[in-house]
Amino acid sequence: MDAAAQSNLRKKAALPPLTPGQSADIALAIRGGKEMVVQTSATVAQRPEIRTAGTTAFFRFHAKDAFLALSGPRRLALAASVFVFAAPR
Repeated sequence: MDAAAQSNLRKKAALPPLTPGQSADIALAIRGGKEMVVQTSATVAQRPEIRTAGTTAFFRFHAKDAFLALSGPRRLALAASVFVFAAPR
């Protein structure tokens, strides 16, 4: 999932844009040329925030229970990349 692509994907899906620092209600992704929806929690406190800096964007998981969950039929992923940026406070 490309956080920087959210603006264009949400526009294409007729969803309102996410503003920096806003909790993501729904995140969208493209896999194998097909769009898919990545759900977040119904509880706002469990949703990740979108953060942007110019053309760069990322999701910030600020709460211990924040998550993204895939929806739709289960499919095997041959590979996945996850980047974790952690900094002590």
